[in-house]
Amino acid sequence: MSSPPPSKAARVDGAADSPALESVTVALGDGRSYPIVFAPVGELARALEAAGVRGTKRAALVSNTVVGALKHRADAERSLRDAGWDVTYVEIPDG
Repeated sequence: MSSPPPSKAARVDGAADSPALESVTVALGDGRSYPIVFAPVGELARALEAAGVRGTKRAALVSNTVVGALKHRADAERSLRDAGWDVTYVEIPDG
């Protein structure tokens, strides 16, 4: 069994007044892939749009109990909600 091809790094262009976002495409090895876009918490909505998410403004924010307890969770939820997204928070156990 062969391993999937390596992930590819790229830049995702955003609005002219915003810096480009870094992204990695994860190849699953069977012709499918998905992007991971790295963005500051305040840029989450723009990152989703830059990654091609269209037609819905519903997001699941998934974290573990350790990270979810930090300030970043509230900042991430606020960032998305301020941009008109309906956010559902899902917390999984650490580990």
